Amino acid sequence: MKIINIKDISSLDNINPEIIDRIKNGSRCSLTKQYVVFVDKISVANAAIDFYPVEKGYLVLYELFVSSNNRRQGIGSKILLKIEKIAKSNKYKKIIIRPKSLNKNIPEENLKKWYEKRGYQISKVDSSCMEKIIS
Repeated sequence: MKIINIKDISSLDNINPEIIDRIKNGSRCSLTKQYVVFVDKISVANAAIDFYPVEKGYLVLYELFVSSNNRRQGIGSKILLKIEKIAKSNKYKKIIIRPKSLNKNIPEENLKKWYEKRGYQISKVDSSCMEKIIS
């Protein structure tokens, strides 16, 4: 089994150029924390998480991007599980996502189905979002 590590971005040295592009061009706010994901010491993905005050009860997985040559290997699913552990360890009760394809070859409907298979449901508050209770 491959080892997946999620690390804060301290430097963009030795990071896959496709991931650097996503980090530089992705939207973010003051609450956003960017992570690079490594498999066996090779950068394969990034995740952007908006850490709202815990009192709100949720964090937002703003972006989950797996580089094109690392897709369809289960890496995204493993990253999602790690993010859910991060949320739970920080006392969040829910993760909210707004599935939006970053690749014109991946229809948003496929992306929504991918998240549904992992326990996410359409939000009752905002139908453009999906959420998962993690507590």
